[in-house]
Amino acid sequence: MALGLYVPKRSPIHALPAGMKVLGLAIAGMGLFFVQDWLILLGTVGLVVILMAIAHLPGRSIWQQLRPLVVIVLAIVALHGVLTSWQVGLAIALRLLALVGLAIVVSSTTKVSDMLALLERWLSPLRYIGINPGQVSLVIAIAIRFIPVLLEQLQAIQEAQQARGCDRHPVRLLVPLLIRMLYLARDLTDALEARGYDPQDPAESSSLEKGDR
Repeated sequence: MALGLYVPKRSPIHALPAGMKVLGLAIAGMGLFFVQDWLILLGTVGLVVILMAIAHLPGRSIWQQLRPLVVIVLAIVALHGVLTSWQVGLAIALRLLALVGLAIVVSSTTKVSDMLALLERWLSPLRYIGINPGQVSLVIAIAIRFIPVLLEQLQAIQEAQQARGCDRHPVRLLVPLLIRMLYLARDLTDALEARGYDPQDPAESSSLEKGDR
């Protein structure tokens, strides 16, 4: 399982409408930015873990998804421990974990086709200004799906460089990551063309996602 991929299970969270889950994620995400108390944020992370358990999401797979964030979280706490206070750094780190955890819950319990249909419905007013909501919804969905891919590629590059004994440096990660993402973008374009996706016909989006159900 990877962040952004639907996990077919029978749970109360899976049964919730896609709109309710996405709206809840948006509200929770905005609300977390106003919370500064690390104890409250720690409780929020605990609540996210409970939601994952209710959704029957495999714990080992969740850890594999969150593992790339461990270095970032530790770096945030350490940096703020030097510059400000460890409480501030811990609050930021917990906020990040809570947001990513909620994103995992929503994306793992919502079909891609349902997400696309929801986005297209919400963006339908764009038709009045000449913008195709089907195209916009597909772009947003692809962007969401590329976030976990980006994390997985970053982790693979880090492990490969550690195996070769390379020093940790942002540039050493950025260049190979950029190259890999360009190749993935090319493969995605080829896949869309192979499936006969017509950017001028939003109806094609529904058939495009049949394999993700």
